[in-house]
Amino acid sequence: MIRRNMKLSNMLSLVSVLVGHHALATEKVVVSDLDTNTPVIESLSHPSCLIPIQQMGLELKDLYNQFDGSDPKYLQRNDAPLEAGQKYTVLDEFRFRYIVGDFNTLEENEAGQKICRGVQEVNPKLDLIPELSDGDQMMRYLSSVGRFETDPLDKPGIVKFRGRNYCIGQTLNLCDAKKVDGGVALKLVAKFITSSKHEVTKSMGKLGIVDGLVDYEKKGYVYYAPVNRIAQRAWDFYRFLDPNVQDLQRGRLYNEEDHQRDLITGGGKGKNRTIFSVGRILMPNFMYFTGLPSPTNPKGFYMDGNGIHEKTTAVGQEMKDFLGAPVSVGCIRLNDFGSKFTRWFIPRGARFFIHYQHENYKTFASDELIEATARK
Repeated sequence: MIRRNMKLSNMLSLVSVLVGHHALATEKVVVSDLDTNTPVIESLSHPSCLIPIQQMGLELKDLYNQFDGSDPKYLQRNDAPLEAGQKYTVLDEFRFRYIVGDFNTLEENEAGQKICRGVQEVNPKLDLIPELSDGDQMMRYLSSVGRFETDPLDKPGIVKFRGRNYCIGQTLNLCDAKKVDGGVALKLVAKFITSSKHEVTKSMGKLGIVDGLVDYEKKGYVYYAPVNRIAQRAWDFYRFLDPNVQDLQRGRLYNEEDHQRDLITGGGKGKNRTIFSVGRILMPNFMYFTGLPSPTNPKGFYMDGNGIHEKTTAVGQEMKDFLGAPVSVGCIRLNDFGSKFTRWFIPRGARFFIHYQHENYKTFASDELIEATARK
């Protein structure tokens, strides 16, 4: 396991071992070899990565990243400047990388009772990342991202914080399509604990739930679209901007190697551009997303202005206590390493699917939930 306090020289000495194992475990997948009508082999796929297919009624083609660096609609202001002859693109082998936000916090136990399900994170499976079979690419990854890796969280279903019992269960799942005999398997590359928009009766009531479905055209709609696109990617925390921030080791300067990575993953706001909220709160590795039309949301309505980003740098480590419950103002919160890896792994244009059931979307645990979860 790579640790953030590991000296770089010691960390890079592991590369030969890692790459030797990785080269045996990974077969590079080129999307041009795949037909979007190729069947998904569900028995070889991860349940979280199957959510768009099984729970949302989508198809393999709906997972595909259509980014086109020559089309202005895919680019926005403040992209890192390009030299003559350079162009932002997304490599073929990255175009089926996608995100699934599983935002339910409740599940049923064997007795059919609702419980707060908790979260077990899965750190990146390097053998599923084909570019890391190259030694130079592995070293760049370890230097830029891998050195920040920490132990995956195993968080219980209920966490008490300042007298309130939070219901934990929300995850962000990073997936990729892999060729297998007879079709495609949807593989989980990493799973991180996350927090989405808070559950508040007043605002959630505006969703217009009818027979368990959301009326996305209801006036006052205040939630995400089920299908989204990563529209922009900003950079990390990189300098001492806030006197309340003490952990400077988590910052990263944007360098030429990061720029080269951006050239093949759709670009982004480089040159150390960190995004702030209205209150000047740092939001490192901000990945802005926009809604797309889908079967349950034909016009692509969505709650604008939100992104995936790291949160604990901004307001302190206490945020980790109830990470995993829907508590945010609107953005999707991640821990430090999770945000860095997601920014590195997921290209611009990637699809971001958001799934939940209204009745399983709870911020706080009732006495009944506390009792049932304790018997889990």
